Amino acid sequence: MNAAPDDYDDAIWQLQAALKRTPRMGEERKALLYSLGELHEKMGEREAAITQFKIIYEADIHYRDVTAKVDAYWEAKS
Repeated sequence: MNAAPDDYDDAIWQLQAALKRTPRMGEERKALLYSLGELHEKMGEREAAITQFKIIYEADIHYRDVTAKVDAYWEAKS
C-alpha cells in the first residue's frame, strides 16, 4: 500500500509538532529527526532529508546509520 501525498504532509506536520515539544537532544528527539529524514527520503526530498540526518550526526555520529547517510551525501556531491 502506497501512502498518498497528503499522508506524507500530515506525517511531516505531526513529526514537526512532536519536535517542538521535544527541545532537548535525547533519544526521543533523535528518533523523531530520523523519522522525519526517512520520510523526506521517501518523498524524494534529499536536501530536506540530509538536513535532519546532519542534525543527528552533529549530536551523535553513532546513531543508527546517519554517518553512512551523511558520508554518502557528501560523496555524491563531490
